[in-house]
Amino acid sequence: MNGLVVPRPVSLPLNRDLAWRFVDNSDAVRDFTLDLSFSPFLPDEARALRNLIQGVIRATLAIRPETVLFDLTDSMDSVSSENLSMNISFRPVFVNGAAASHNRQDPCLLVSRSLAGPTRHLIDATEVAVRCADAVIMDISGHRKYLGPPYSVSSDINGVLEILKTAIISFDEVEEALINHPDLPANSTDHPDLVDLFLFINPIRQAAERVQALTTKVCEMQQSKRKWRINLPSYPFLKSLQRSNAQLRHDRGGLTAGFYFHNKDQLDKVMLDLQRRTYVPSRKEIVDFLPTVEPLGEALAPVKREDEQNSPTLGTMVKKKISQLRYQLWMLSHRLQAFEARFMVKITLLVTLLSIPAWVPQSNRWWNDNESWWTVATVWIMMHPRVGGTMKDLAIRTLSAIVGSAWGAFAYAAGGGNPFVLAVFAAMFMIPMLYRFTQSSHPRYMYYSAGDEPRPSEIAKSEMLEGRLREGFMRIRQLMELTSHEMRLRGPFNPVPYSALIEACEQLFERLVDVRQSSVYFEPYMLASHAESDSTLLTARRDAVAAILMNLYTLAGAIRSNHRVPRYLPSAAHSRRRLLDIMERVEAEKAGKGKIAKPNKGRRWADVYHYAYSAALTDIVDQLQQLEYYTKEIVGEVGFDMAAGS
Repeated sequence: MNGLVVPRPVSLPLNRDLAWRFVDNSDAVRDFTLDLSFSPFLPDEARALRNLIQGVIRATLAIRPETVLFDLTDSMDSVSSENLSMNISFRPVFVNGAAASHNRQDPCLLVSRSLAGPTRHLIDATEVAVRCADAVIMDISGHRKYLGPPYSVSSDINGVLEILKTAIISFDEVEEALINHPDLPANSTDHPDLVDLFLFINPIRQAAERVQALTTKVCEMQQSKRKWRINLPSYPFLKSLQRSNAQLRHDRGGLTAGFYFHNKDQLDKVMLDLQRRTYVPSRKEIVDFLPTVEPLGEALAPVKREDEQNSPTLGTMVKKKISQLRYQLWMLSHRLQAFEARFMVKITLLVTLLSIPAWVPQSNRWWNDNESWWTVATVWIMMHPRVGGTMKDLAIRTLSAIVGSAWGAFAYAAGGGNPFVLAVFAAMFMIPMLYRFTQSSHPRYMYYSAGDEPRPSEIAKSEMLEGRLREGFMRIRQLMELTSHEMRLRGPFNPVPYSALIEACEQLFERLVDVRQSSVYFEPYMLASHAESDSTLLTARRDAVAAILMNLYTLAGAIRSNHRVPRYLPSAAHSRRRLLDIMERVEAEKAGKGKIAKPNKGRRWADVYHYAYSAALTDIVDQLQQLEYYTKEIVGEVGFDMAAGS
């Protein structure tokens, strides 16, 4: 809810908390579908709610909290969320697209006077809808009286949904009339303050749409007949082998090392898939950029890969098989160096040493008389590649083992070994153990052409990738916090530069998210009215992106191999500055030739997100310099002495 409190200063802790809630939703649904559950919710409903809630969080993270929208108006009705009614109506400051006064108005003041009221009502309606959806979900679960929210929060989801729909419709009507107002400049990018207002308003509208989808789903759940039922585990079997439920994470003191390594493998696979993608120009782009038309048939002919031009022979097939075999052997040798192999050797050695007395004649008898096999079984159960155990966990487990042993001896003496008496004592012993379990916790598309817009499935896939990367940052930060519990033979570990590097990477990721979100609304083909401007910008755009990728590739290689970073890297800032200069020149030439397009809603938002897109890429260049600085702090920098020595 704090994310919907605007305007407010930018808060990095709040953004991290929202990102943590984003990951927590995935963990909760994963735990729900991993185990046998008795619940009024169905697994499919839980997954749908997770996706909708994460969509709301994602939209909330996109909101720019700092704005002067509500400060520019001379007077504005202040409407609290408690006073919202069904009859929401706004009257624009202009009639039929014509200014009420013959004097030209300041565009920022015009936007503020027109949209400040509708935006405030939309924010209030969105906040009320989120609170109401939370109340209804807790009502369905039956835990509202224990976990909240208080009963003063309304559960009338139908009425709240109608209020939100009315607020959205009223906002859209005023916005549609404002877009066509003659006092708004034809090119918004020349007015940064005006663009900042639009970049605050539009994410609010998108967040309201996400909340509306969530509220609609919750309304459907409230109206359906609810009964408690047993749900069988429905999590995919192969994925479940890499996961552990909440109770296991608690009993083991945290997440397993395999979980973190599995997450890293997933991220590596995603990044490798992205690197393998190649840009394939469309037919229209080839037609526009080819200098001549005569060889067009050959240029547009499908090009076969080298291994497809000739039919495979027996020799090529054998070579391919040998290459695959060598790769598999290479993968096996590296797998033997992983933590699973080391853990396998450790537990095998320990179990073997503890089992030796059972096979030695001098100790075989007392081993069997004392049933010492339980020692091996206990070690086998307790040993696991745990990450997150602390001295507090060790003390609690030691104390619990002593108390459990004493309690078992008392139970044996009380019943003379009667199994029913032992079962009763075991049930009594589990009561405080269940209390401990419930009371404690552990750390735990850049440019595209007309007709080539990203499809909804591609946008959904990119949002899933974004969620996976967000989870990756959360897990990396968890591991950083747990390093203080590890013993090191090389001296104390300094986490400061690594923490700074992780934060810089996260900020770079947030800017990339801004680029992705802006590119959905950017529609660059609306800004480039002819192929000549496209061809002028193509080389500069390619160089700017290539400089960024080259820097990232170099820094990643330096960290991975623990090698020093070269003193001089390709200047991403210079390439970016060159692109901006060329864009400015192209826009000036268009203005001189009178080729500025007529402003409409699509063109207006294309201008706004063109500005946001450019600003995000500029921020990426700044973050890249931070990454370079912190990477050099960790691995060092190649100096002139090293170059001379080589």
